[in-house]
Amino acid sequence: MGRMDRLWQNALPKQAEQLAELEAEIGRAAVDWALPFLTGERSAQSELERLESLTPEQAEAEFGYDWQDLHAQAINRAKATEARASEETAIPESWKALDLSEYLEGGYEPPKPSVFLRDDGIGMFYPGVVNEFHATPGTGKTLFALAIVAEQLGLGESVLYLDYEEHPGRITKRLLDYGVPVESIRERFHYVRPEERPTLAAVEAFAAEGHALVVIDTVGESINNVTGGDSNSTDDVTRWHSFIREFARGGACVLVIDHITKDAANPLFPIGSQAKLAGYKGAVYLLEAPKAGGPRKGSVGLLTLKLAKDNGGGLGLRKNELAAEFVVDSTGDTIRYTLRHPEASTQIARHAQADRAREGEILSAVSEHNGPMKRAELREALGLYNDLKEYGPVLAYLIESGRLVETPGAYGAKLLNLPLASTLPPPQSLGLGESGDTASLSLPKHPQGGFEARNHAEVEPSQASRETSLPAPSGEASDSALPEPPESPQPSPGASGFTPPEPPSALREALGG
Repeated sequence: MGRMDRLWQNALPKQAEQLAELEAEIGRAAVDWALPFLTGERSAQSELERLESLTPEQAEAEFGYDWQDLHAQAINRAKATEARASEETAIPESWKALDLSEYLEGGYEPPKPSVFLRDDGIGMFYPGVVNEFHATPGTGKTLFALAIVAEQLGLGESVLYLDYEEHPGRITKRLLDYGVPVESIRERFHYVRPEERPTLAAVEAFAAEGHALVVIDTVGESINNVTGGDSNSTDDVTRWHSFIREFARGGACVLVIDHITKDAANPLFPIGSQAKLAGYKGAVYLLEAPKAGGPRKGSVGLLTLKLAKDNGGGLGLRKNELAAEFVVDSTGDTIRYTLRHPEASTQIARHAQADRAREGEILSAVSEHNGPMKRAELREALGLYNDLKEYGPVLAYLIESGRLVETPGAYGAKLLNLPLASTLPPPQSLGLGESGDTASLSLPKHPQGGFEARNHAEVEPSQASRETSLPAPSGEASDSALPEPPESPQPSPGASGFTPPEPPSALREALGG
């Protein structure tokens, strides 16, 4: 007998013994089911497949007297377990690689702004992405938004309006004032006032309706409704963006309306978390009313649209440029509007006017500051935080033109001052006390005319000493301002040959000769 035969002879009794123990523990039916897998005759099954393949005899042997109910329950548990395992191991739909064939064929054109056309045919907002505009309270945000709604309804499109602020009666009245037919409002204007938190199924159902325009009025209330948070939280804003993007995926132009405060440091951008602006993939605007006031009932009003962000680049404008002028005429039975293209000359004039206003703000801030002003102090006075932004070029022009003087300070700081103030010594060195009354002083003149534009620290000591010896023109000079006459023997009155001492030249001039 060979070695392998001896091994098999010894192993078979042990295997038979183990099978007998297994049969006594789980029953003959279970052993018969397991043997094909143990011997490799059948491939391994999942628990669900095993349960579904049991014969009635095997199921009764495994589950006992009430085997039918217990067997069905076991199958349901196995199905739930496999479903959870499948979800855990499956690749999320958004993480699957996209088919880029349609973009590689050469005929693809990036989306262009086509919603709310100017009088030259250029649209202001992009379809298929999220757009935004913001303004201060009372500017006319809803009036402007409903003009966009009226345009889309007039084109035969469907509009979804998610309103967290206004009254449905006012919204309907405005649309009627714009001349929108009653049937168009009834059939294609879907007005919703959300209160409960939306479910994913509700959002998907709205997105599947194929609206051309979705308006969300306003952002802060929508974020609170969707996430329970606020617009200052980056996490809440990020979750809110994932909600509103569902509408854009269906091809709709999503337009959200936001507030800014009147004292906002940078009104060009919406308030709150920076994630808000980052999530807008279309156009973002600042809606402004002129100082004379925006649209009023029974009059002709004007609102301007200034570009803050153009993610697609289809507008051909730079940040902070005027994109359109919204002229609204409510003098008749219906509200008429025109979205005008700003002329180049108008753009230049507006930029010049804005620069002049910034010049005034800078000069006023430096003038009102106590002493030379650091750039950081100027930023704080102007309500800016990180840098001078649009004020930077204006400040450079003021320094270059000599209307401001910039001198080096301690630790590399740069100090700003007005030219007049830069030539004056400290008031104490003039003997004028704390008030520094310089109204009647004769100031040193620049050789070419005008006041010399340099800091008083640069004046030669001899010149400074001459300036500090000037008495007050009235002759009532203080002891600290007038030089003491030299002490000399005083001859008796009437003595022959007496000549009074010669006063200093500055004193002679002050006394009139």
